[in-house]
Amino acid sequence: MTIAPSQGSDNQSGNSVSLPDFEFTVSGLPEKHVKFYGGKVEGLRDVLRRHPSCWGPSECDVTVSGLRFTYKAVRAE
Repeated sequence: MTIAPSQGSDNQSGNSVSLPDFEFTVSGLPEKHVKFYGGKVEGLRDVLRRHPSCWGPSECDVTVSGLRFTYKAVRAE
């Protein structure tokens, strides 16, 4: 069963969405500051498929699979 199909899309490989940049410090000696940028999620589809165990409109699991998350990273010296 298909839920909320998008009109007019036949993209078989999925779409991509940009992700926000973020940074954090890795503790240790010495500490390392790492910045992640240029992130994206690929493989998004315009159609969701119901899990076989759906019990009507109020109880349903949706499975998300086949996504690829990528970022570029740089460490400050």
